[in-house]
Amino acid sequence: MKNEDRVILILWILKVSAKDTAGILSISEYTGYTKGGPPVHIHPTRMRYFIVLEGETSFQLDQELHRLTPEIPFLYQEELLTAPAQLSEKGKYLFFFTPSG
Repeated sequence: MKNEDRVILILWILKVSAKDTAGILSISEYTGYTKGGPPVHIHPTRMRYFIVLEGETSFQLDQELHRLTPEIPFLYQEELLTAPAQLSEKGKYLFFFTPSG
């Protein structure tokens, strides 16, 4: 099966919106029920704070690969190539974006 043909089942909940914080911060909770993740991408003009709550995730940041488990915080700056990938059957994490977007 080609990567483009995979179905990834996720639940994405917006916990705190830009509207709640005048655009300063947004917080999203991600729950994944399938291993894998999105292709490498860039989020311009944002700082991100990422924390795994359940499962295990690899996180590509430019050319570096980080392995994250629950309660290990991960902060990165805008305009870097990123790609989170869930390694466990189920995973849950929080994303904090600033400014919100």
